[in-house]
Formats: sequence, C-alpha cells, structure tokens
Amino acid sequence: MRHGRRVVLMLHSVVPDLELRARLIRRPRQEIGESELLRLISDARGAGWNLVSLGELLDDPSSPGDRLALTFDDGYRDFYDHAWPTLRSEHAPYSLFVTSGYPDRTLFHVSLVVEDLVKTHREIDLRLPDGSRTISCDDPVQAARSINDLLWAAGLESADGALARYRESVTDYGLTWDHLHEIASDPLATIGGHTVSHPFLDLIDVEQCASEVESNRERLRFVLGVPVDLFAYPFGRHTDAVVDSVRAAGYRAAVTTQGRDVAADDSWLLVPRLCVESGKSFGDLVDGPAGAPGTPR
Repeated sequence: MRHGRRVVLMLHSVVPDLELRARLIRRPRQEIGESELLRLISDARGAGWNLVSLGELLDDPSSPGDRLALTFDDGYRDFYDHAWPTLRSEHAPYSLFVTSGYPDRTLFHVSLVVEDLVKTHREIDLRLPDGSRTISCDDPVQAARSINDLLWAAGLESADGALARYRESVTDYGLTWDHLHEIASDPLATIGGHTVSHPFLDLIDVEQCASEVESNRERLRFVLGVPVDLFAYPFGRHTDAVVDSVRAAGYRAAVTTQGRDVAADDSWLLVPRLCVESGKSFGDLVDGPAGAPGTPR
C-alpha cells in the first residue's frame, strides 16, 4: 500500500468575487475569490483528500490517505472578513503566517493601497529613499504599475515613508491585533511567523535576518500568548544562513514556495508548498506538472 500524498497549499488574500473582478491589476497568485476558496475545499474533499493542520501533516508522514494543509501568508484583513468564516463553516484547519509589521501598523499592503490611491488622485507624490517622484494617474493602471515597481525596488519597508502624506486617508488592509487574538483562539488555527517587515531575507545581513526572524516570533508569542513554531520564508527566498537563523530562533518547521508535494526526506525547515492560483481548479493544481509527486521545482 502506497503512502498518501502530502501537499501544502499557499494562499494570501481572499476577497468577494465582485471585488476580485473589479481589480485594476489582477493578482491571480496573490488573491482568490470567496467562492474559489469554498470550491477548493469542496473539490479537495470530493477527491478524497483529508484537510489537516500543517503540524499533523508533518508529524505523521506515513499515513495512507492523501492529506492537504492550507496556509495563508502575510495577514490580510480579508482573512478575518472572508476566509475565516469559510474555514470555520467547513471545519478546515489552517495556518496563518503573520508579518508582525502589519498589525503593528508599520507596513502597508502595498498593492491594495496603491490601487485605491490611483483611483482617487490625479497624481501621487512618492518620498523614496533616493528622492521624490511624482506619478500622474491619468492612466490608473499604468500609474499603479509604476508606483508598485518603485516601491518594490525600494523595499516594502520603505512604503510607509514613501506614502506618508496619504497614511491617514487610505484603508489599512492588514489584520489588527484584536483580529489576531480572535483567530488565535480558534482550535482550527495555527499561528506562524513571517518576519517583521517581509524583506528578502537572502539579501540582508546575518544580524538583520536574525532580528527579523526572532523579533517576529517573540512579538507574536508575547501579544497572542500562543506557541509560534512554524515559519514561512518571505517570497520563499532563503539561503543556508537564513535557514540557520530560522533554526536558531526556535522554529521547528518552515515552508518555502518550492512547488511540489512534501517528500519523506524533506527537511522540516524546507517544506515545499503549491501556490493556489485564481481560476485554476484544484485538480489542475495538485495533479499538474507542479504538483506531481516527488518532482522538485
């Protein structure tokens, strides 16, 4: 008898279907519609997959059944409003990897804030580390692309300063600590770490990396009063030194963005995940090339 497959899915934002269709710039690997999340869970169970927590999936590698773990990165407000009600109604376990800068309100969810701004302003003034830039919003789609490119190039942690003059007028799309307290009390929930400011961990020095990883874990443990033993690498990027920092911080497992099944010999600090994509069926996700058992990607 073969051992069952083990698959970890990566999701980010879950929004009402109408909101998804109204986006200036579609982000199919970053957000899906509410109905898509419900259909994903239904189709997975209909295909014989058992939905389990990430901890259970890792702790019992030899179960004969196919098992699926749902994970959500970053900490979007829409998790509380739209994903969480669906997960609870379907009794589906999940892990939520939280970047603590979002509930601490030191970070923006950049793409969503920028989309709001280009719809309501004639031009946007950016205060970037290398100087100021003014972007015309005559073409909102092009303006959003240009601003996002500039902010990504400067680093997400610079967005708060770059858009400081608009800070009080924009919607904050991050979870609050109050939201997280409620979610953390859910028996279906596992809270995990995802750094303080969501940097490219492989591009910062060892001390900064250690601070991002350790401070995030301690902040979550202190504020929420729950174990925080799982970690997600921002953007999936890591080096041996980054993995060493995660291990030293006390995490027992960490997930990447390597798109394949979990194999029996995988390191628990390098657990692969498949990215859920809007418009893609569950069957195509887990049985397509990226989901083929044992195929590294």
